[in-house]
Amino acid sequence: MNPLGCFRLASRVLLFGLACAACDAADVDANRAWEDLATLRFAEAAQAFDRMAGTGGAEARFGRAVSLLARQPRTAANVDEAERLFAELFTPEAAALDADLAARARLAHARIPHLHRQPIQWAEAEARYRAAYAAAPGHEAGQAALVRAGLVSLFRVQGEAEVRRLAEAFAAEADALTAVDVRRDADLLHQPGGLPGGGGGARRHPGPAGGGGEALRGVSAPRAR
Repeated sequence: MNPLGCFRLASRVLLFGLACAACDAADVDANRAWEDLATLRFAEAAQAFDRMAGTGGAEARFGRAVSLLARQPRTAANVDEAERLFAELFTPEAAALDADLAARARLAHARIPHLHRQPIQWAEAEARYRAAYAAAPGHEAGQAALVRAGLVSLFRVQGEAEVRRLAEAFAAEADALTAVDVRRDADLLHQPGGLPGGGGGARRHPGPAGGGGEALRGVSAPRAR
């Protein structure tokens, strides 16, 4: 597998993290909802989070938003609702109550124009990723957002020289990364063939999220780590 393929795999902060969030849930419904999500039972998870939406607090709203992105068939209404729910979780008031959840919600919110809209909204995605990093530069989710901003910027430009220039600029930014998994993802972009179009090959992109677990790549649950 080429390094960009490795990057796509490595960027999955996957469903095991979602299951871990159940350890902090206060009731059986919350436990079951996170377990359903972790085992790809998206319809069941969505129903549970829907029931909890009014009383389950911020974590339930986060889970409901994640489940909306995984529902099939995917609809614009579900994506819009997930986007709204994520945005509510990183308002100044919400961030003051739970900075960890706010950082994760910002990353999930930034992914929507990148992986859940057609056509991909490149400029909006990069701006949101950079805002997510600026809001939480020391948090793993914020640092993951910086890596995704770098990847998006590389796909927005044309010409190998410009790609290399942006890659060098990103490498300088990446020096500040401290999260081990995120640092590994950043390093993969600089291996031979890891850049978009590197080695003379066709430029490829992970593309919009498909069904199931693909919708959850890069999104981890609150307090999962």
